[in-house]
Amino acid sequence: MASTDTGHSERVNGAPIQAAIHIDPARQVAQVDNRIFSSFIEHLGKCIYGGVVPYKDDRPELISERGFRKDVLGLVRDDLKLSVIRYPGGNFVSSYRWKDGIGPKELRPRRPELAWGSEESNQFGTDEYIQWCREARVEPYICLNMGTGTLEDALDWVEYCNGSGNTYWANKRRQNSGSHEPYHVKYWGLGTKRNVWSMDNQQSYSGRVYQEGPAVGSCIEIGRPNITLISSGQNGYNLWDATLLQGLAKFVDLHSIHNFSGFGERDRSDGKDYERRVFGTEAAEKGIQITRSLIDLAVSNNTVSASYQHYDLTDCLAMASWFNVFIRNADIIAMANNAQLVNAIAPILTAPNKLLKQTTFYPYYLFSNHMRGAVDAPSFSLTVHVDSPTYSGETLPQWIGGLREGHNQSPSCKWIDSSAVFIPHTEGSKVVVSIVNRHPTAEANIDIKLAGYTGVGSYTTYYIYHPSADAANTFESPENVKVNETQDTWENGENRIRVVVKEHCFTMLLSQMTSSIAATIHVDPARQIGQVDDRIFSSFLEHLGKCIYGGILPYENSKPELIDESGFRKDILKLVRDELKISIVRWPGGNFVSSYRWKDAVGPKDQRPRRPELAWGGEESNQFGTDEFIKWKVANRCREARTEPYICLNMGTGTLEDAFDWVEYCNGTGNTYWANKRRENNGGNPEPYRVKYWALGNEMYGHWQVGNLTASEYTRRAQQWAHALKLVDPSIILISCGNNGYTSWDATILQGLATQVDLHSIHTYTSFGDRDRLDGKDFERKVFGPEGVEESIRITRSLVDLARIENGVEKCKPIKIAFDEWGPWDETKGTPANGLEQHYDLADCLAVASWLNVFIRNADIVAMANYAQLVNVIAPILASPNQVLKQTVFHPLSLFSNHMRGTAEAASFALGLHVDSPSYKGETLPKWIGGLRDSHDLSPKCAYIDVSAVFSPGDQLGRVAISVVNRHPTAEAVVAIKFFHYKAGGEYKTYSVYHRSIDAMNTFEDPTNVEIEEGHGSWKTDSEIQLTMKEHSSTMLVVPVRKAD
Repeated sequence: MASTDTGHSERVNGAPIQAAIHIDPARQVAQVDNRIFSSFIEHLGKCIYGGVVPYKDDRPELISERGFRKDVLGLVRDDLKLSVIRYPGGNFVSSYRWKDGIGPKELRPRRPELAWGSEESNQFGTDEYIQWCREARVEPYICLNMGTGTLEDALDWVEYCNGSGNTYWANKRRQNSGSHEPYHVKYWGLGTKRNVWSMDNQQSYSGRVYQEGPAVGSCIEIGRPNITLISSGQNGYNLWDATLLQGLAKFVDLHSIHNFSGFGERDRSDGKDYERRVFGTEAAEKGIQITRSLIDLAVSNNTVSASYQHYDLTDCLAMASWFNVFIRNADIIAMANNAQLVNAIAPILTAPNKLLKQTTFYPYYLFSNHMRGAVDAPSFSLTVHVDSPTYSGETLPQWIGGLREGHNQSPSCKWIDSSAVFIPHTEGSKVVVSIVNRHPTAEANIDIKLAGYTGVGSYTTYYIYHPSADAANTFESPENVKVNETQDTWENGENRIRVVVKEHCFTMLLSQMTSSIAATIHVDPARQIGQVDDRIFSSFLEHLGKCIYGGILPYENSKPELIDESGFRKDILKLVRDELKISIVRWPGGNFVSSYRWKDAVGPKDQRPRRPELAWGGEESNQFGTDEFIKWKVANRCREARTEPYICLNMGTGTLEDAFDWVEYCNGTGNTYWANKRRENNGGNPEPYRVKYWALGNEMYGHWQVGNLTASEYTRRAQQWAHALKLVDPSIILISCGNNGYTSWDATILQGLATQVDLHSIHTYTSFGDRDRLDGKDFERKVFGPEGVEESIRITRSLVDLARIENGVEKCKPIKIAFDEWGPWDETKGTPANGLEQHYDLADCLAVASWLNVFIRNADIVAMANYAQLVNVIAPILASPNQVLKQTVFHPLSLFSNHMRGTAEAASFALGLHVDSPSYKGETLPKWIGGLRDSHDLSPKCAYIDVSAVFSPGDQLGRVAISVVNRHPTAEAVVAIKFFHYKAGGEYKTYSVYHRSIDAMNTFEDPTNVEIEEGHGSWKTDSEIQLTMKEHSSTMLVVPVRKAD
């Protein structure tokens, strides 16, 4: 077991205490909000003048161009890395006239300062504050004057900061700042804390905010809707808070509570002042718990660690416990502003030409630098179980001791106070543990136990210790109390650390972690579900963005050698024909088809009319129509792309006459008008186009669809169309327009068309929908989205059976599913404005592999699957004028099409597998996946190891292709693949897709950043393969097998 010893103690008066900390990175409370690392500046003492603004006799080199102390700015920006700064008060604001603090400084009036009893020069006002925030790289947070201030003052202040129109105060700001840009102040506090010197009482304040709050907010709602209003609470366990939250819950975003530990009357000479200070944070946590029960909002918590001007080691420990409270309550704490930043009860002290980091600076520094997250590595607070003896003496406030141990959420006053965060990252996940030994005289022996993870390499320990709890830093002795650092090494495979923490000591440990999961796959080639239909390796073209023009057709400036004699991009054709091996291509839409006039796009191109395009906005040139679509498939009786055409009919603005004319144009063999038109347009070629697949409209249920219909309207029309179209060509395959497979629309359509259609289409896009894309769980929402697809197939299967039973099984064909639009689509990245051109990352690649696993596992019911779309538009291929790019999602499409489909010599049969794997338990998209998870045997499982397999029999050797996706973001997987009734037939091949970053993409500049890595392997035994997979990766194995003896 790894161990570390923090600090050095000259004398330990108490026997060592024994404690244990249990940490499971899977037990995440919430993402840590970086706004808890915030502060506060007030016009009080030397916080502004002599703090952020220099003393008169400071050396010039300490002063920035704008007149601020450089050394203070450096600590705020580079050391503490603060997020938000609250201003101008505090009590000060309740008599502050903000308009006095703008404009030429020599014209600004001096005013009596009523809160703290002095005078205010107004030389630091709104403009200076905003400029200081910009230099410090923090967000501003302005507290409004609801003491002497009026609603008009508040509205004017918001307009001054955020107004973008040609209004009085917006123009004043432009005049004073010399810039047209608004200040974009997001956070606005509705007054400061309730007390006798700031407010009247809770009823009058809440009534006032109830009336005035919406007006303040509405001031910028029209042009600037991103204001965040913060109500002024007290301490979280007061009638004031309850009253305010009852009245303000409809329109405030955050509720502030204020707590000061080390504040209050008590006997400071009884030897227990240390304990009262370090356990004061127990009251703050209780305030948070009570506030949590009063609201279902985030909390903005404005706090300081003690009321002393010069802080000692005891205050340092109290500050560390404050941050432990915030981390433990990350699901409800949105902001925490330590009061204050400089000089006034602050972690930083200044003197002329000097700066001092107080003892309380260091826990602030450690938490902000090591427990905050980043864009690519968010930080998640963990539920930590601490076994520790407790303090049973007097507390401040005294009610902490009175509530102690009353129930499960009572203050516990444990000597060992702890919090922890987990920071997952593809280059190495990290656990950070904060430990405060609050015992004044006894060191602590602590076992830290990690569940599901083991340590990697070395770990770092930071600790703050001094033999005296009264030790402080001074200008004469600035490093009397400081951060110390040690390095220790994990034993291989260990998941425990033994830490010895000295008395009254704060320790933080950082360690890289790794985890692995184990899974077993049982493969029996005799357990066949059904033959894999080659039509699941299909795609889709729509007149949208650059899918057609600039996709399969060249750009105007494409090189001539890239264009074939028919005018198509050769490089696209090659990828479609030789690598993706697409079976069927659906065209022309999609939403586009519901206002498409197919007759406009046949005949001489110079006579084809341009039309408004109603689905996506724009114009349609009609230079690519039915003849070009077929020609892209078939040229000179040779199928260039070797695909079959699939046409979707216009049931929006189109008529039945248009539909059967189109079928006649494509498939007619007689001496009829439209068959002859086809021959005329096709150079006299008498051969019909033989279009087999015809869809009865696209997404006719959707409000976005031109000519959308109710289910009953669509059913009646589709029945008429199906009857007529079969009269034109009885051999065609008709596909009904479903929704997503689990709606009443699908049930109604299947009931009405069960005797007339051959396939039922359903559409689903994963990664589509509202969610928090910055909470660190978007990877899981992407890769587990296909769980919902499998559920929709299961429900559709039942609806098909029900429709066939009710219509008479003997009258119905065995209807199967055409999943004729599917894929990952993040509607915030692929938008109509950019032609739905989405760039895909590794997470999307794994999602597509899981999609294809779903289709293979359901091969008995899924007959067709058309990836939407083929080129440029949410597509696996991107085309520039002279280059093509294989996106990450291209790789699984290629691997499945090449290794999971059958051949003329040997069909491919999907296998029923038994997979033992741990499962994901977090949030899903859509959310109902998680709601149904594990509710019964067929419900979504969200297994981390997602698998499908096919078997192709042969005379001597058979072939099993197995697709394995490790959907765990950070854990490697050790997978045992066990075969039954068959055994090793020789060395197997592997095709793996991996990158250390889940966000990795391919670009035209780096087209092989994510690619397929080919390998091979040997069997562990005659009937078992052991596969070790990287985290967030996929592997396809192609395994030769022979029958067991």
